[in-house]
Amino acid sequence: VLGHPFETPDNASLSAIVENFYAMTMSDSEVQEFLQKYKVEYVLVGPHEIALACPDSQCSAEEIMAGRPVEIVFEQGEYHLYRVIAP
Repeated sequence: VLGHPFETPDNASLSAIVENFYAMTMSDSEVQEFLQKYKVEYVLVGPHEIALACPDSQCSAEEIMAGRPVEIVFEQGEYHLYRVIAP
């Protein structure tokens, strides 16, 4: 969804939406709308995304993605890749 700041149209507002996704502040319906609107197929969770969700870094990728329509497809060290599955 996000690329380099100067190459992503409306980067500031889109960054805020993505941060809300990782910060777990979206409702289930907002998550579905976000994933569908931007045609998200994969979600990466690493140290940066965990810091957005848990500033004290006391949560895991599994906790962040719990209840979301995703399945784990790859993990290595602190990085987890999830595939979005149809609702």
